Amino acid sequence: MSNPWSKKRMPKKRATEDALGELHEALAMKLKHLLNAKHYKVVKNKAGEEIGIEEQTPPALLNVIRQFLKDNNIEADPKKYRETGEFVQPEDLEDYPFDGEPKH
Repeated sequence: MSNPWSKKRMPKKRATEDALGELHEALAMKLKHLLNAKHYKVVKNKAGEEIGIEEQTPPALLNVIRQFLKDNNIEADPKKYRETGEFVQPEDLEDYPFDGEPKH
Protein backbone atom coordinates (compact mmCIF):
# COMPACT_ATOMS: atom_id res chain seq x y z
CA MET A 1 0.00 0.00 0.00
CA SER A 2 1.44 3.37 -0.95
CA ASN A 3 1.59 6.39 1.34
CA PRO A 4 -1.24 8.82 0.38
CA TRP A 5 0.91 11.75 1.58
CA SER A 6 3.90 10.96 -0.55
CA LYS A 7 5.40 13.77 -2.61
CA LYS A 8 4.16 12.11 -5.77
CA ARG A 9 0.56 12.86 -4.80
CA MET A 10 1.09 16.36 -3.41
CA PRO A 11 0.23 19.20 -5.78
CA LYS A 12 3.14 21.34 -6.89
CA LYS A 13 1.12 24.52 -6.75
CA ARG A 14 2.83 27.25 -4.72
CA ALA A 15 1.30 30.15 -2.84
CA THR A 16 1.40 33.50 -4.59
CA GLU A 17 3.45 36.38 -3.22
CA ASP A 18 0.20 38.21 -2.47
CA ALA A 19 -1.18 35.23 -0.53
CA LEU A 20 2.02 34.95 1.49
CA GLY A 21 1.95 38.69 2.15
CA GLU A 22 -1.62 38.42 3.42
CA LEU A 23 -0.66 35.51 5.65
CA HIS A 24 2.33 37.45 7.00
CA GLU A 25 0.16 40.49 7.75
CA ALA A 26 -2.53 38.34 9.40
CA LEU A 27 0.09 36.73 11.63
CA ALA A 28 1.52 40.13 12.55
CA MET A 29 -1.92 41.47 13.44
CA LYS A 30 -2.76 38.37 15.50
CA LEU A 31 0.52 38.63 17.41
CA LYS A 32 -0.14 42.32 18.08
CA HIS A 33 -3.65 41.46 19.33
CA LEU A 34 -2.33 38.70 21.60
CA LEU A 35 0.38 40.98 22.98
CA ASN A 36 -2.19 43.66 23.89
CA ALA A 37 -4.78 41.23 25.25
CA LYS A 38 -5.21 40.44 28.92
CA HIS A 39 -4.05 36.97 29.91
CA TYR A 40 -5.57 34.88 32.66
CA LYS A 41 -4.83 31.63 34.35
CA VAL A 42 -7.25 29.49 36.32
CA VAL A 43 -6.44 28.89 39.99
CA LYS A 44 -8.42 27.67 42.98
CA ASN A 45 -9.24 30.11 45.74
CA LYS A 46 -9.32 29.22 49.45
CA ALA A 47 -12.84 27.85 49.06
CA GLY A 48 -11.64 25.50 46.30
CA GLU A 49 -13.47 27.39 43.57
CA GLU A 50 -11.78 27.92 40.25
CA ILE A 51 -11.22 31.57 39.42
CA GLY A 52 -9.33 33.38 36.71
CA ILE A 53 -6.54 35.73 37.71
CA GLU A 54 -4.80 38.13 35.37
CA GLU A 55 -1.19 37.38 34.61
CA GLN A 56 1.58 38.84 32.49
CA THR A 57 1.96 37.94 28.83
CA PRO A 58 3.16 34.32 28.72
CA PRO A 59 6.91 34.00 28.05
CA ALA A 60 6.24 31.56 25.20
CA LEU A 61 4.16 34.20 23.39
CA LEU A 62 6.85 36.84 23.94
CA ASN A 63 9.37 34.44 22.46
CA VAL A 64 7.23 33.87 19.36
CA ILE A 65 6.89 37.65 18.90
CA ARG A 66 10.62 38.16 19.46
CA GLN A 67 11.44 35.53 16.84
CA PHE A 68 8.94 37.01 14.37
CA LEU A 69 10.56 40.42 14.74
CA LYS A 70 14.05 38.96 14.46
CA ASP A 71 13.10 36.97 11.34
CA ASN A 72 11.86 40.23 9.80
CA ASN A 73 14.99 42.20 10.76
CA ILE A 74 13.14 44.43 13.24
CA GLU A 75 15.45 45.47 16.04
CA ALA A 76 15.58 47.96 18.88
CA ASP A 77 19.09 49.36 19.11
CA PRO A 78 19.94 49.82 22.82
CA LYS A 79 22.89 52.03 21.89
CA LYS A 80 20.64 54.41 19.94
CA TYR A 81 18.20 54.44 22.85
CA ARG A 82 20.96 55.35 25.33
CA GLU A 83 22.16 58.15 23.03
CA THR A 84 18.76 59.67 22.20
CA GLY A 85 16.46 58.43 24.95
CA GLU A 86 13.95 57.41 22.27
CA PHE A 87 13.16 54.25 20.41
CA VAL A 88 12.00 54.37 16.81
CA GLN A 89 8.81 56.37 16.56
CA PRO A 90 5.70 55.26 14.62
CA GLU A 91 6.19 57.98 12.02
CA ASP A 92 9.61 56.44 11.28
CA LEU A 93 7.81 53.26 10.22
CA GLU A 94 5.54 54.64 7.50
CA ASP A 95 6.11 51.64 5.24
CA TYR A 96 5.78 49.07 8.03
CA PRO A 97 2.73 46.84 7.50
CA PHE A 98 1.39 46.61 11.07
CA ASP A 99 -0.62 49.84 10.81
CA GLY A 100 -2.84 48.43 8.08
CA GLU A 101 -2.12 48.07 4.42
CA PRO A 102 1.57 48.10 3.53
CA LYS A 103 2.62 51.09 1.48
CA HIS A 104 4.67 50.04 -1.55
